[in-house]
Amino acid sequence: MIETLELLLLFSLRLGIPLLITYLFSRYLKYLDAKWRLEGLEHAAKKRLASGQMPDVRCWEIRGCSPESRSGCPAYLRGAACWEVNRVNGRIDKKCTGCRVINQALAPAGI
Repeated sequence: MIETLELLLLFSLRLGIPLLITYLFSRYLKYLDAKWRLEGLEHAAKKRLASGQMPDVRCWEIRGCSPESRSGCPAYLRGAACWEVNRVNGRIDKKCTGCRVINQALAPAGI
């Protein structure tokens, strides 16, 4: 009985530890991917802004926001792009990476 429990424990450790390491490593890679994606978006925005190619983005028009929601929107009130208003420590907020507005605005011309 004790040998069976010992054998089960060793088997679970042999299987569990590599699975845990794999899971943690994949989470770290997802974090790095999101971080590098944000840096890429920021780089693209700076490059297009410096070259004068940055479009006048009105996210409230692209998203079809109602006049009621616009009245409380900081981007609408400032007349700026939403990701510029929602910066965190001078960087684009992580929630903006999947937004179709920022991806559409920062996509290279012709795509």
